Amino acid sequence: ALPAAWGASSDRCDIKCMLAPSARFTRLAGAAAALLAAWAALLLRGNGLARSAGGWELGELALRFAPLLAVVVLGLYAVLSVAYRVLTFRTVPAEGVALREDIREAKAALAKLGVE
Repeated sequence: ALPAAWGASSDRCDIKCMLAPSARFTRLAGAAAALLAAWAALLLRGNGLARSAGGWELGELALRFAPLLAVVVLGLYAVLSVAYRVLTFRTVPAEGVALREDIREAKAALAKLGVE
C-alpha cells in the first residue's frame, strides 16, 4: 500500500496515485525553470539600469542576488517545516509499550545467540 499522501485511499493504487510524486516534482521543476528564465531575462535586460553615485541601486542588487535569496528562503522554509512537524508529532503511548517489548524480545534472542 502506498502512503495516503500519495493519493492512495486503500490497498489498491491506480496510475494516478503512482504518478503523484513525479507530477509534483514536474510542477516544481517547471516553476523553478520559469522563475530562472524570468530572472535571467531581467538580469540581461538590466544591463542598462542606472547606477546611483554610491554604487549599486537596491533593485539591481536584489536582482543580482535573487537566486541566493531564494535558496536562503527555501532553507528557512525547510527548517521551519521540519520543526513544526516535530513539535506537532503525535505520540502513541501504546506503541511505545509495544516497541519496548519488541526491544526486550530482540535482546533476549541476541543473548541466546551470544551477541551482547
